[in-house]
Amino acid sequence: PCVGLRKKLKASYEDNVLLERFLLEGFEDPPPDQPPMKVEPLLDALRSERYVFIKELSVWDVPLRHENVASVALLLEKQVYPVRQLELLDCGIESYPVTRLARSFPGHPFLSTIILDYNEIGDEGCE
Repeated sequence: PCVGLRKKLKASYEDNVLLERFLLEGFEDPPPDQPPMKVEPLLDALRSERYVFIKELSVWDVPLRHENVASVALLLEKQVYPVRQLELLDCGIESYPVTRLARSFPGHPFLSTIILDYNEIGDEGCE
């Protein structure tokens, strides 16, 4: 999984350049044979490569269920990843997964910007 990402990470090591911004963007009109896009392969690749220089993590137009949001929360809770900005835009996130994500915020000293625009959070998710 994420073979392209692993190649980019290895190339960045060789070129002595840090990759700090990561974007996972869904398809507007995916082909019928396209499997659904998921955030876990990206997070697993970053963990398996022990890549800890992430400053911005953006997920756009990728449907995220509770377990997917929990995977992002676990990444933040590790406190090894200095994520400063988290963007989960138009991912269909509802109020319950947001409460799980919010529990990871107090223990993450680096996070300063959280963008959850175009989700279905409602008033319950903002409490």
